[in-house]
Amino acid sequence: GGTADLNGHNTNTELAGTHTKKYPLLQKAHESIPNLKILTLDSHHGFAHAVKASLSYVTTPYMLTVQHDYLFSGDGFPVRTAIECLKSNDRVKCVAVQSQSTIDYVDRVKKRYKIDLSSHCITIGDHKLIPLLRWQDKPHLASKDFLNSMVYGEWCPPLGQFPEDTMGQTQLSDIIKNGMDAFLKYGTYILDQKSVCTYHLSGRKVQASTEASTLTGEIVITSAMKDSSIHSETNDFVRGSHKTLAMVPGLSHETVTTPQTPKYKFKGKCFRCGKKGHSKDFCPEKATDGEGATP
Repeated sequence: GGTADLNGHNTNTELAGTHTKKYPLLQKAHESIPNLKILTLDSHHGFAHAVKASLSYVTTPYMLTVQHDYLFSGDGFPVRTAIECLKSNDRVKCVAVQSQSTIDYVDRVKKRYKIDLSSHCITIGDHKLIPLLRWQDKPHLASKDFLNSMVYGEWCPPLGQFPEDTMGQTQLSDIIKNGMDAFLKYGTYILDQKSVCTYHLSGRKVQASTEASTLTGEIVITSAMKDSSIHSETNDFVRGSHKTLAMVPGLSHETVTTPQTPKYKFKGKCFRCGKKGHSKDFCPEKATDGEGATP
């Protein structure tokens, strides 16, 4: 996680659970980046409790949290805009960066949960905020007080678990059961940038590349990952979420795999359509539902 002052400038960064002597790159970063603070924890804390530990070092009203395996693309995240949104409306407690799972979010939520978010969106200047029905740990800017008292306070998950898997599920269930009035105490919103601005990098599917073309340039998000001809011509693509690839300088992914037919009967409910008997990878609605309706 990190922090930003009222002018949108980075003032401090907390990297929890690391040690500069063990990780030379962190030592190098510590020596070269002004105001960088490495926070070393004396035991395993997991993501949630590591961020919680860092909150005591934050001296600004807002905290920008960025997980190590998320990248920014396109126009990135306008921190100053997000801060203005937090400052100008007390209902807004967290502003999330737009990702693949929150593109067309209003339509997805309406289709899956029969909740119309259009009347609950907030317009601040030229910017639109869309209610996010489930807390997500991916990059976000939030009020320090809200993080302290609620996310990593009252709703803080057990050691080793993530807020999105505990608080997030509680939040979603609460809103589905009690309607959008229940959303007010959560105040989680997406800054609608109309394009994917953050990307989750899977460390299990990538490798370092020595190709010159992969070592320079910008991170590019594309929806062409199903086109095998693209993969055969270049080694620059990295598999990302279900419908996208990212071209990341210095990384490559040799093949794009497709889900294999399971050898056992799936007993749970599909995360896409909610029906029993199949997983989201084999959902019959997959062809017409885009990436899915992840809240």
